[in-house]
Amino acid sequence: MSCPCWPARTRRTLQAPSEKLLLAFTGSRLIRATAIRSSPTDFAIWLVFIAPWLARVITVLNCSRLMGNHDRPRLATRIGPDQARVAAMLLMTLRGTPTLYYGEEIGMKQAAILPEQIRDPFERNVPGIGIGRDGCRTPMQWDGTKWAGFSDVDPWLPIAANFRDENVNSYRKDKGSLYWLYRRLIDFRRNHVALAEGSYKPLMASGELLLFCRELRAERVLIALNMGSEPIAVSFPDKRSSGRVLLSSFADREGEEVRASFDLRRIAPESGCRTRSPIRNIKHIDN
Repeated sequence: MSCPCWPARTRRTLQAPSEKLLLAFTGSRLIRATAIRSSPTDFAIWLVFIAPWLARVITVLNCSRLMGNHDRPRLATRIGPDQARVAAMLLMTLRGTPTLYYGEEIGMKQAAILPEQIRDPFERNVPGIGIGRDGCRTPMQWDGTKWAGFSDVDPWLPIAANFRDENVNSYRKDKGSLYWLYRRLIDFRRNHVALAEGSYKPLMASGELLLFCRELRAERVLIALNMGSEPIAVSFPDKRSSGRVLLSSFADREGEEVRASFDLRRIAPESGCRTRSPIRNIKHIDN
């Protein structure tokens, strides 16, 4: 049981017969290899290499998951604001412990850093080749006041230029914002035991559609992610399957009835989840 993204020592630990490692850390290097960028090549990497490994490793390990960190450019800058929504759906529905890097809940973008503002020793020692990490480490944007509500003095790194419009206080007022999507996802995960403790089962799908189930006892949750740039339909062999949308990436499809199939929009790839009680009755989350 190994993944080429992990250091050799970690891989050796996972391959040990006892397999007693209780916590595995899957960081942005692993996520970077997945289909988050809407690239067919990246999606193929997920299907061929990552998904089979993920299905096996998380049956014995509680993985800590994240999409971004202090060494990588901001997620919303790398993949765009719409894809950041599907990244949120993926992060919060996978098995393991989801971890947010500060600012991801409001889609903070990479900040421009002037030469005289550089603090990162990497960039100072080797300037001009884009390895500086200051742009993803700027102060949290709490509100539109001076210094973005982060402090009452000039902070160590500059505030991003968009802070007056893109901040926690502004997004709290917008129920359709990424901030509220994360709040709904956290609440949904807390209230659905299948997402917190259930098994992970990848499902066969065509095109750039990612499907997997989380299941525990009588509760079953289906997650459908459109990783591509075109609309895509999800259909099931059992035409008697039915469900109800519980959650969507733009919070505009909750309560929608679904029977045998449903459509996922383009531009913002979507995630659908279904809870299943007895065999055919599905309550369903979708976007």
